This record gives sequence, structure tokens and C-alpha cells, in this order.
Amino acid sequence: MEYVCTGATLKCTMGTSCPKLKATPKNVSLTGKDQANIADYVSMKNVPSFGRCRSLGYPPTASATAANHGKLTPMPCVPGTCPKWKAIDKDSLICGEPALLKPATLKCMYGGTISIVDPGQTLEIKSSETKQLNINETNANKKKQIIIKTDYSKNSDLDNLFKSINSNLGEEKWFEHGDMKISITDKDDVNGFTYMDGRISLSRDRLDNVKIAIKKIGEEKSETITFSEADAMATLWHEITHNRNKPGNMKLTEEQVKVMEMMNEFVARKTLPEFYSQLGCDTMPYPEFINNRDSTGYNRRVLSYEFVIEKFNLNKNKVYESAKKNLFNLKYTEQETTAMQALIDGGLANYKSVNGNTINKERLKNIIKLCSMGVDKITIENYMKKEGLIP
Repeated sequence: MEYVCTGATLKCTMGTSCPKLKATPKNVSLTGKDQANIADYVSMKNVPSFGRCRSLGYPPTASATAANHGKLTPMPCVPGTCPKWKAIDKDSLICGEPALLKPATLKCMYGGTISIVDPGQTLEIKSSETKQLNINETNANKKKQIIIKTDYSKNSDLDNLFKSINSNLGEEKWFEHGDMKISITDKDDVNGFTYMDGRISLSRDRLDNVKIAIKKIGEEKSETITFSEADAMATLWHEITHNRNKPGNMKLTEEQVKVMEMMNEFVARKTLPEFYSQLGCDTMPYPEFINNRDSTGYNRRVLSYEFVIEKFNLNKNKVYESAKKNLFNLKYTEQETTAMQALIDGGLANYKSVNGNTINKERLKNIIKLCSMGVDKITIENYMKKEGLIP
């Protein structure tokens, strides 16, 4: 394993450039450069900016993307590095901390995974070695490049595409329990469903529209994607989002299903720009689907939930970040907690009602229940007024 020092090349899955690590001086050097340990993780001190951040978990990018009608708008990166680099060999200590080794990774709180492309030990490379290094780097990049084809007539073509995408992602996989296996469902009144083990079924027309849309992306004609094709892509993304849940499939009550589907659709539509960005689209077709998608039976639930966010004047980015985190990490039997905690994290904990009433757990549960039932906004507003929560 290779030790890392100042000048090591870093890469973030959500960044646009590869900066150099700046190890804190420790009177220990490699090839004349300060050697790094796992404590060299501090943002902007040790880990510089990665250019622009493409993660919608990064508030400036999320805000800019929303203001730009859904077109992913990466903003200047300030890494939100989490302590510390992953320790690969705890026995090799540098100033009391494990030495930083090339296989180590570092998490960013905004969703990126930072890795070490080159450990930075080389002082000088002769011209012939430089040429070989460039060839090796080019070959490595080719392995990571996702090729969008212009023919997706077979279901297996889609499976292979999303298998490639999933293998290139960091710790936040699109498929946590098996690669995608797409198929057709002929069930009435069903857009699609998944077993959360990679198996996804879409209605015949939606699967056909997905194939057409991805074909257009491969032809660099994403601007010609139709409303119906974009709607089908959103359905596919909804089912993929189910597969991002780490605990996996389990038996749920009817009430738990209602809340779970509401939160899954809420997160899925907010992350649609991420979906298209991974497929190579600079602009998301039909960005209105981020806020409203009539074809899904969960639309009224999500609209009601967003109505509550607006009435309480909560921070939408913080609500989204919390919802995304818990949707992926909590059990599906615990998604009521996801829905409530997202509102609390968005600012509800500091909300002052008109008559001083606190928004206690019982009231919050009732609000979430009304949203998950898909009742109209007037009913929710009347409940909030009756309880003295809003004017």
C-alpha cells in the first residue's frame, strides 16, 4: 500500500476538478514532502475545493438548480469533510494518528465521496514515464466513463447501463441490494413497482418511453424528450429511489405504506436532476416534475407535505436533506419518523404558533397522517388553524 503526502491528487464524486492534498507539517516526510495521516481532512486547509459541486445535497447547488428551473447548476465547492479519512492500517502511526494510505476515502456531508487518485510521492517523472502515466490515466478514465448507447430495444441493454452507473457511484448506490433487472407489468392502474432487490417492473408504455428517452440522450438530443417520455423517466427514478434504501424490503402496514410512498416520491422528484446528470444531461427535461407530477397516485400526498413546509415557512433545503438521509437509512417501517424529522430539521423546532401552542408529537403525527392520506390543502390548513398553529 502507498503512503500519501502533500501533493496527492484528490477526487470527489460530486466535484468538477481534482485538487492537491495539503498535509499538515509533522516533521515526517516522503520524497521531501510532508507525510499525511488520517487527521488531514480539514476542509480548505488540507482538502481544497473540488471546483464546483454537483450534489443537490449542497445547499448552494440545490438553490441554484431550483432557481434555474431544474437545470443542474453546480456552485463553487467548499467541502463539508467529515472526520476522518478511513484508517486502512491502524498500526502505522504518524504523530499519533494512522498514516493516510492511497485506498482511504473521506466522506463529504453533502453526498460526495473523496478518494486519492495519486499518493503524491513522485518527485520527477521522465518524459517516457510521463507518457505512460498519461496513457494509464486515460485508460482508467475510460473504465469509469458511462457510454449511453443509441439503441435500447432490449431490456438487458437498460440493465447493463444502470449496472455500469451503479458500479461507478460512491457509497450512496442507486441499487443497494442487487443490480437492476427491468421488466414489463401488465397490471391495471400501475405505473411501476419494485421488490427493492434490483427488480423493477414498469407498464408497457412507460418502459417503451424510457427506452426512447435514453436513446435520445445517447444521441445527444435530450431536448427532444417528450412530456410522456420524461414522465416515464420519473416513474423509473421513483422505483430506483426505492432501491436506495439500505435496510431493504419488509412487511408494512397500510398506514406505513402511505407515508413511505409519500416520502419516496418527495425525495425522488427532488433528486431528478441527479438522475439526469448521471445520464449525461446538462438540462433536465420538464423540470416541473420536481414540484408536481399528476400521473403518480402519490402526487396529492407530496403536494400536501410541501404545503405544510410552506405554511410553516421551513427551510426547504434542510427538509429535503433530512428526508433524503432518513429515507435511505431508516427502515421503511420508520418513515413516519423521516417525515416528521425532516420538518423539525427544516426549522419546525423553532416555530412559534400564533397562540403559543407547541407543535407536539401528537399534532405533528396528525399532520403527517393527513398528508399521507392525500387530503386537500384546505383540510390541512383548517386543522392547523383549529389547533392554533397558523393564523
